[in-house]
Amino acid sequence: MTHLGRLLAIMRRFADAADRFQQRRRWLAFPVAVFRKMSNDQGGSLAALIAHYGFLSLFPLLLVFSSILGFVFGSDPGLRTQVIHTVARSFPSLSGFVSTHTEGSSLALGAGAFVALWAGLGVTRATERAMNNIWDIPLAERPNLWWSRLRGLAMLGMLGLAFLISTGLASLQQAGGVFAVPVALLSVAAPLALNFVLYLLAFQVLTNRHLPWRTMVPGAAVGAVGWTALQSLGAFYVRHELAHASQLYGTLASVIGLLAWLHLGAMLTLYAAEINVVLANRLWPRSLSSRATTDADRRALVRMAREHERVAGEVISVTVHDGELPSTHTERAERELSAAERSVHVDVDELIDHLRAFDRYRQDLGRSDRPADRQRLQREMRAEATEMASHLSHLAQEESILADALAALLH
Repeated sequence: MTHLGRLLAIMRRFADAADRFQQRRRWLAFPVAVFRKMSNDQGGSLAALIAHYGFLSLFPLLLVFSSILGFVFGSDPGLRTQVIHTVARSFPSLSGFVSTHTEGSSLALGAGAFVALWAGLGVTRATERAMNNIWDIPLAERPNLWWSRLRGLAMLGMLGLAFLISTGLASLQQAGGVFAVPVALLSVAAPLALNFVLYLLAFQVLTNRHLPWRTMVPGAAVGAVGWTALQSLGAFYVRHELAHASQLYGTLASVIGLLAWLHLGAMLTLYAAEINVVLANRLWPRSLSSRATTDADRRALVRMAREHERVAGEVISVTVHDGELPSTHTERAERELSAAERSVHVDVDELIDHLRAFDRYRQDLGRSDRPADRQRLQREMRAEATEMASHLSHLAQEESILADALAALLH
């Protein structure tokens, strides 16, 4: 064996040892599984698309924002300053732009609103596509163009309402005296709570599947904390890095910083969604090597393959080979039988999970007296029933695949 061969063998043994180490430790296996799922879903490309539309939408929004400031708050400089401060805090990289353009213009308002709506729908469409990819929703089950537009408009309306609430909270921060301490605490807790609610709503509205609210809480919490920290980081960057920059350098740095900030925000949102998926479907531990796969790897591969089912009733079967490909007819038949068995096991495991959830909701429904809670539990039960029907349909198709594989082995 050459020196290069020995070096490669040592590196392979080291990689295998590191892989076994992370698989045996949940605190390490879980983040590795999230990163693997993000890589499988091509999250970087999806985040770049979201950031692209976000960048296109911000400057038309500036036209709308400056026109509204000029029309509504032109006679109240103090309130106008508070609103500008709120925008600068929510979008730190825009602080240099929103502080100088505050004149009202009907033409700018109309043009800015039209372009901002087009680009804003682009953001929601890109985010919706990312969420459906992350949850491995088959193409046949995804919404059509018009339903997707309605979802996008609903999400934009929620974002607009959140902006108004944020503006109101900013005005409360001017209070002093005996209310100084409660207001200071509110200024920290309120944005965090608002971001948490927005993430919950975005995950629900932009995913074409009814998701139990509890499954979205971990990702929403991570996203809310991360987004709040990202806002603070952006404000720090603007105050300490751009304040003393030259006019040309400051403008370029603002644009570059805005693009980077949007991309980081999009990546954070997708990672938050991936956390929910990995937790909900128990997609860990994942292997770092393609030479050996875990049960979580096989479940992830099955989910990714079924994402490409384009018409109702279509079922995609997945064959996972461990190691070298089989060479003889018997080996191939054994591999196909093993793959069919694993695919059935995946569906059975997921069906059992949905059955348990359905039974839990049924028991909670029997104990609940509040009409709102009963309606919510009934919606959850319908969603679980839909999932069970889907898995039962897959099992019916896989039964014939399993029978064919067994017949091929016997012959």
